[in-house]
Amino acid sequence: MVKGASFFYISAILVALAYTPADAKSIIRVSCDDADTGVEVLINGEIAGECPIDIPVKAGMIHLFARKPVDQDHEMAFEKDFRLGEGVAQRVELVLSGPRLTNDAKNRQLAAEAKRAKEAAAEEAKRLKDAAEADAKEKAETAKTQLTAAEAGDVDAMNKVASFYDTGMGVKKNLKKSEYWRNKAEVTTTQRLLASANAGDTEAMERVAACYDSGKGVIKDPEKANKWRIKYQEAAAQKLLAAAVAGDVESMDQIAKLYDVGQGVKGDPEQAKFWRTKADAVRAQEHEKQKLAKINAYSLFPWERDLYRGFEFPDNITKSALWVFAPFVVALFDITSLPYHLTELNRLKKEAAFRPSTWGKPDSMIAQYAQRTQKTLSADATITLTASIK
Repeated sequence: MVKGASFFYISAILVALAYTPADAKSIIRVSCDDADTGVEVLINGEIAGECPIDIPVKAGMIHLFARKPVDQDHEMAFEKDFRLGEGVAQRVELVLSGPRLTNDAKNRQLAAEAKRAKEAAAEEAKRLKDAAEADAKEKAETAKTQLTAAEAGDVDAMNKVASFYDTGMGVKKNLKKSEYWRNKAEVTTTQRLLASANAGDTEAMERVAACYDSGKGVIKDPEKANKWRIKYQEAAAQKLLAAAVAGDVESMDQIAKLYDVGQGVKGDPEQAKFWRTKADAVRAQEHEKQKLAKINAYSLFPWERDLYRGFEFPDNITKSALWVFAPFVVALFDITSLPYHLTELNRLKKEAAFRPSTWGKPDSMIAQYAQRTQKTLSADATITLTASIK
């Protein structure tokens, strides 16, 4: 048995020496658990054997890799990089990772992902292309519709077509055609304004004057601009005059100003004064109406209305404020009417003194009426006199 064992070890050493490079001076001893026995070991990308194993190597950088298949796409692995010196024996214990994708599986997965990405990109490109074609078709139809309307005289359509030719939207970009349609829109607009101005449209007259000033849609002509501006001022003045005659106060003020400066009408200070005076009179009349309406609405008794007419109330006076003011008005009325009450009392007393019926027949209707009137006047005079003293 001893001779057989010795022979085995000598044979192993000879085999190892047979596979060891001539200049190898270092060794790596790879060990592992019993469960991992037989795991394939690679050194710098070349298969070196199965674990456990002693591997003679050249000194330098070492990349050790070991793997154990799990299924077609997964394996457990161990990797380590280290520097190995000359004449050094390095022990490495394999501790395999959990299952992971093999390189081939990773490559297949990457290829599948690349394929899906390529297909998605192709679909997106097709979608964008279809959307662009649909958009171009829609813009072309819009341009065609607007061009038809522009040719029929639609000014808004003319301006849109001009912008289409500016940007190339729905049509081929063409700056000359853009300028043509923009000029046509201006000329058409001005011609229509001119027709309206000739028909008496005051706003159109003003705009035509501006067109002749700037040369927009017509040849620039300051004289024609001034002509239409004067016509506009005259027409506007006539409208104001008609409104003033109809009773509009603001129109009266404005026509007065026009007569002051001679704009649209011949300058006339007398007419300016007339309309300004008339406007003031209308305002005063309206103010009086509002005052009477407020008095009628806020008065509790009919006699209050006559009292309040002599007073000037603020425009924003309220009903409650007027009621607070009322006692002072009544007191003032009582003070001013005191002489009348006293005079009327004395007159009745004298009249009663000369009537025999008040002496001979104190119960007669005449005597009773005289007595009641005397009592009423005496009471009013007393109350008034007391209030005035206080």
